Amino acid sequence: MEKFRVLQVIGGNEIGGAEEHVLALCSGLDKDKFSPFLVSLCQGPLQSAAEERGIAVTVLGMKHPLDLSVIPQLVKLIKTLKIDIVHTHGSRANLTARLAARWLNVPIVTTMHSSLAQDYLSKKAAWAATLLDRLTMPLASRVITISNFLQPEAKGRGAKRTVTIYNGIDPARFSGLELLENIYLELGIEPGTPLVGTIGRLHPVKGHNFFLEAAQLVSLTHPGAKFLVVGSGPLEQELRQKAAELNIADKVLFTGYYPEIQRVLKILDVLCLPSISEGMGLVLLEAMFFGKPVVASSVGGVPELVRHEENGLLVPPGDPILMAASISRLLDDKALAARLGANGQRRFKDFSLDRMLERTQKLYQEILQESELV
Repeated sequence: MEKFRVLQVIGGNEIGGAEEHVLALCSGLDKDKFSPFLVSLCQGPLQSAAEERGIAVTVLGMKHPLDLSVIPQLVKLIKTLKIDIVHTHGSRANLTARLAARWLNVPIVTTMHSSLAQDYLSKKAAWAATLLDRLTMPLASRVITISNFLQPEAKGRGAKRTVTIYNGIDPARFSGLELLENIYLELGIEPGTPLVGTIGRLHPVKGHNFFLEAAQLVSLTHPGAKFLVVGSGPLEQELRQKAAELNIADKVLFTGYYPEIQRVLKILDVLCLPSISEGMGLVLLEAMFFGKPVVASSVGGVPELVRHEENGLLVPPGDPILMAASISRLLDDKALAARLGANGQRRFKDFSLDRMLERTQKLYQEILQESELV
């Protein structure tokens, strides 16, 4: 049987939901039908993460978001590998790989992982990225959104044909966890300590400031609680300073980039997602797998995952008071926390990796059939 060659292209200078999604695609596509290839446009942790999973990755070294010098390299790679479909993820890939694929008349698929306007530290950069994306968006044969919430934005930027395919997680990723005692020792935390954590890149869109403000309020009634901030990013020093200003520096542990976040999730009492914008919130699914109760901002695609009072608690974005109240409620009411966690485990099954892969592969086949008719 002829195998179709699919090139996944992504920035790769960090590990987040989009990167985990791409790694899952490269690992999980039906190898009898598809041959996956991966390009990381930047030096970063994606390369080692891919190699650890046995995925061959090419790194091109894009110097800045408008570095168009990688386009000829992409054109050469697409020709050399005889790529049938180019699948882009993120603004860098959308700009460069769409143009390269269009030059060779290779079908393009784009996955929209988030609201682009919220992904940048400055409004000027966000405006420029949105403009460039709007210029090349019509080149994509299909645009996949990871939540229904993102559909209007995709269409507003010129997407001709859109489809929602929810992210999925492979439970096999979470096998072989170390003894919990080892995790507590590594993090310097006494077993049995009430733990509340947030996981994500340290970027304004993730709302860490509100999490710290909520942590201060929670610590007033739960002085023994500790708060984990898992992730790396440009706001780390600013957030550390804020924790000190709130007099909770001794209660907040910044772990930095943590490649095996499932080890942290296993020991959390509550997972908090304080984002002010969120395409879907992949970490919520990961928490649900472990039966952990979640407190999350009611933004973006989050309500498509979390049903308030059923498998988690939703709060308005940017409201540390209600966030703190919800966290405290879960720490105090073990029966409620257990019920929400158990419902979350059942909800997790609706977002399986197999379902995501099946729908994505079907989409690839539709596009390939259409291109043969042209």
